Formats: sequence, structure tokens, C-alpha cells
Amino acid sequence: MSTSITCTKAVSQSAANPPVFLGGGYRLDLAVTSATGISPKVFIMQREVDTAQAPNFTDTFYSVASVEQMESVPDASSPTTPFYRSDSISLMFATLEELEFALQAILTTLSILKRANDLANTMQSLETLVIP
Repeated sequence: MSTSITCTKAVSQSAANPPVFLGGGYRLDLAVTSATGISPKVFIMQREVDTAQAPNFTDTFYSVASVEQMESVPDASSPTTPFYRSDSISLMFATLEELEFALQAILTTLSILKRANDLANTMQSLETLVIP
């Protein structure tokens, strides 16, 4: 089965709350809307807990998952691990150029994940042959 990952993107000019950039910025929302041969939760998120303000936390996009991380990183947040996988991300940028550069990097990494997953799915198990 061939891996496919379909995403939708939304770009908007935003006055971030709280303001990240003077005068606002550009927001990129990227969501996996369908996936075949792989979980749609392909984005690694990092949860940072503010111990001084518990139970407040901040979730930050960390990376696109590798094939190994698709197995080892949980697909839901947990108090025992600071990382989890999600099917959507929301990022802020100062300029449209920075947004487009980051979007292309994310899409390239998703393409690498797709190819690596296809290879992992088609690998043959090794067979031991005994020659008398």
C-alpha cells in the first residue's frame, strides 16, 4: 500500500494574542485531512509545563515525525513524556517570505516521511537459509 498524506493550509494575517510581532504577523495553520498507510498525526509537538503556574502549559511544534517516531512518540499528550504527535500545527511568522520558506521545508519533510514509510512498508523480512 502506498502512503499518502493530504494537508490543508490556511494563511491569515493575524494580530497574535499575545502579540508576537509588533503589528501582528502571518499565521499558518496546517492540518492533515487524510492519510493512507500512515497515521495522520505526523507533527511532533513539545509540551512545556510552567511549574510556577501549574497546570499551565505551552505546546510547540517541534518537527515532522520520522518513521521511527511514528512508532515511538505517543499520539496524545501524557504527563510522562514531553513529546506527542498531532495532526495539525499553527505557526506565526513575521513575513510571508518566512512563512513560505517554512511551509516548503515542512512539505519537503512530509514527502521524505512518505517515501521512508513506503520503504518501511515494503521491506521484506530476512529468511535464514541453512545449507547442508
